[in-house]
Amino acid sequence: MKLRTQGARWELWGKQVAKSLPHGVATAVSGIVFFALATLMICGVVLTPVSAQAQSLQITTPYPVIGVQPGGTSSLDLNLESSEVERVDLKVVAAPEGWLTVIRGGGSEISAVYVNPQDEPRLGLEVEVPATATGGDYEVVVEASTGQTSVRLPITLVVSEEARGGTTLETEFPTLKGPADAGFRFRIDLRNESPEEQTYNISATGPQGWKVSLLPSGAEKETPTVTVQPDSTQSLSLEVEPPMDVETGEYEFQVQAAGAGDKETLDVVVGITGTYDLSITSPQERLNATIKAGGTTEVPLVVKNNGTGEVRGVELSATPPTDWKVEFQPAVIDAVSGGEEVPVTAVFTPAEGALAGDYMVTLKARGDQDGASADFRVTVETSTMWGLVGVIIIVVALAALVLVFRRYGRR
Repeated sequence: MKLRTQGARWELWGKQVAKSLPHGVATAVSGIVFFALATLMICGVVLTPVSAQAQSLQITTPYPVIGVQPGGTSSLDLNLESSEVERVDLKVVAAPEGWLTVIRGGGSEISAVYVNPQDEPRLGLEVEVPATATGGDYEVVVEASTGQTSVRLPITLVVSEEARGGTTLETEFPTLKGPADAGFRFRIDLRNESPEEQTYNISATGPQGWKVSLLPSGAEKETPTVTVQPDSTQSLSLEVEPPMDVETGEYEFQVQAAGAGDKETLDVVVGITGTYDLSITSPQERLNATIKAGGTTEVPLVVKNNGTGEVRGVELSATPPTDWKVEFQPAVIDAVSGGEEVPVTAVFTPAEGALAGDYMVTLKARGDQDGASADFRVTVETSTMWGLVGVIIIVVALAALVLVFRRYGRR
């Protein structure tokens, strides 16, 4: 618009000059002015879009120079801006030999992105430095291009043994073991050893089907970022829960903290040892028994492991009534495998003078991994010998009565 206004002014001036000149000279001046205006218009049409296009695409990073350590991995934020909605292709066009580079967006490796001026995408460059890298300055160049425009971003990485980002992830117990129906919790310390406050993106991944959550200690909800003060530690809690159909074995989980050009990972392991489900019962699975008074009675029992994992060191005991004795043969079972049944014998000795009737006895089986108990109703029966003696006494008494009636009844 400005160019057209200036052209109109030049055209008006040309006409005014032409009026004051002879006809031939006026014609020449008009031609010169027309040619100049045409040239300006052409330049304006051609040059203006090129200049605008050159300014429409821009790629930057907050950290164009960053220190790295041999064998480490650095993550840098990339800012991509465009004045219009368009597809932008991304690639690393220069990197030291042997260095691995990945452009990420939305957590995945990408090579193109649609840019919206109202909603700029979140991008990152991940650089893995070889362990053999020697000290010095190295350059990585990222290129962003559309159909007509291309811009490049050079990033300098300074390799140094002292260039560590100052971030560590540690846990006291990297391996936890337990049954399949248990939950597992790891305490993890995220330490910022740098002299500045750092904000980290934190995440945790694990096998498919497992429930995995990572949150700051004491927090009730997960959060994607945590801020750690200089030379301070933030405790994290990694909680994992196995699926219902999990099999015995070891499962690996990875915790990651990335921020300020540094990324740390920590691997932890959960060992599933199986499920444990002990029970103690009779072979017929009846919780009752009958014993004789005045002696000992052997009652067959069965210790079962209805789980999948082995239960070791199973000790047998009982809580009988006062003055009773209950012993087991064997008293200790070395191990009960998953799905196994082990026969045992309980030897009952009721108290002297125990009356006939029902008594409650609690039987227990306790192992290193699990335990069980069951209440048995024990019925005490008196000896049949005493019953026979009683019958004899009654018969003798009846015979005596008969004799008395016969002798004295006639009188």
